Amino acid sequence: MSSELSRDCSLVDAELDHGTSELSMESSRHLDECERCRRLYAWFRQTPAVAEAPPHISASVLRNLPQSIQPVSPRRSTPAIASQLVGLFVLVAILPAILIGLAGLRQMSLLQLITMSIVLVGGLTALALSLGWQSAPGGLQRFSLTAAVGIAALAFLLCSALLFPWHTPEPFYERGWLCLKHGLGLALVSALVFWLLLRRGAPMGRGFGTALGAVSGLAGITMLQLTCDRQEGEHLLFWHGGVLVVATVCGLLIGKLFPRFSAKSA
Repeated sequence: MSSELSRDCSLVDAELDHGTSELSMESSRHLDECERCRRLYAWFRQTPAVAEAPPHISASVLRNLPQSIQPVSPRRSTPAIASQLVGLFVLVAILPAILIGLAGLRQMSLLQLITMSIVLVGGLTALALSLGWQSAPGGLQRFSLTAAVGIAALAFLLCSALLFPWHTPEPFYERGWLCLKHGLGLALVSALVFWLLLRRGAPMGRGFGTALGAVSGLAGITMLQLTCDRQEGEHLLFWHGGVLVVATVCGLLIGKLFPRFSAKSA
């Protein structure tokens, strides 16, 4: 009996799905036995029908719709996006350092140079992949953004603290402020350049803003490591590391506030 009742319910559902206002005789008899179908049919009868647009409006829409459709280029793959980001990183971070002068490169020992290079390249790779993954909505992210930013920052701090000498020079604040200012200036330029590359793939949000700020701060650090002749642990931690911290926090705040301003303006 229950299977027969269920079959009759399915028959009523199918007729209502097709927009039938009057049920068949078999379905009408079923309403006398099923409270569920009686309620459903009563709601269906009370729901107003959707008004159809006038013929001239429909014709206008159909005529103008093909003209508004523009072809779009296919989305680039994550490796392609990451590779382009790395290329831009080299352009905005290393090329200016070469033009300014590689005083920092000459101050580092071979061990310091190799270790710092591994740290910076590893951080850049992780952040570039994170931004590439965010450019594909719903795509699989192999590791979290928090892990990418945290590991990059921690690796730089440990490298600076353990491999570089600790002795505070006299002009600590004067030279340090100069490094912070120049590093943040390059980070700002880098953020604009990276955003131009990535803006079509990912909307501005908290995660995207954080990753964009972090990779831009890493560009500032890279330029400073190559040009700054103050290769002391405390200077690197406070002033060079400060570029990464400030850029990441600014990216997080901009990514968090940007959707709100966009919604208000809309």
